[in-house]
Amino acid sequence: MPGSIRRAAVVAVAAVAVALVGGCSGSGATAGSPSPQNAGASTGGDPKALLAEVPAATFAAGSVRFEVTMQVSSGGRDTTTSGTGTFDFARKAGDLTMAAAGGPASEVIMDGGNVYTRPAGESRWLQMNGAAMGGQFDPAQQLDTLQKVSNDVRVVGTEDLRGEQVTHLAYTIDPADLVESSGTTGPAAEMLRSGGPIPGDLYIDDEGRARKAQTTMSTTVGGTTSTATVAVDYLEFGVPVAAQAPDPSTVDTLGGS
Repeated sequence: MPGSIRRAAVVAVAAVAVALVGGCSGSGATAGSPSPQNAGASTGGDPKALLAEVPAATFAAGSVRFEVTMQVSSGGRDTTTSGTGTFDFARKAGDLTMAAAGGPASEVIMDGGNVYTRPAGESRWLQMNGAAMGGQFDPAQQLDTLQKVSNDVRVVGTEDLRGEQVTHLAYTIDPADLVESSGTTGPAAEMLRSGGPIPGDLYIDDEGRARKAQTTMSTTVGGTTSTATVAVDYLEFGVPVAAQAPDPSTVDTLGGS
């Protein structure tokens, strides 16, 4: 049914976006996190150790205003979806508005372990339990998963990003390791395993915080290969986040009637 398809699409985009935003938040932070310029002293020059220190520095900012762009190529068609939102690392709460190029916007609310989506033109929200999706909506678990599956971490160099000098890290994620570490099961796990290695890029500012994260993933379903590149830009830290769960009377549960 068209409504169900639209909702599924919004959920998929929300999953990727929250995984990237939450993936750079930890369950706590330590004072004086080293910046990329002096991190070598504490990490022994190990790029993977440098990557591991980024979440705490980002989490210490408290919250972030971000922008997400998702480009999908599938079956000879290219689609770009983009949006903006805010996220509170401590509350694991945030909001996101997403729209395909030239199309109406859909809304997403993240509240702890739950994610609510409302496609454009609909009055009711659809609720999902993030834990049922292998914890991909849990920032703390995403951090743990990132550290477990990021291989071949290397420093690419220093670059200019929106007028700011940032350190560029690159890494590769093995899909099989991702499935095992995240606890993802069922069709989602099969989709992950169908693709090859997942390249990722992380751009870090002089305070050790993530300023941009990007991944590219390919999956094959029914003989059709799809490639999605998702980029999240961390635009402003320490912003107010007013996101709240919707009124229960306006919410439907995934799988429910």
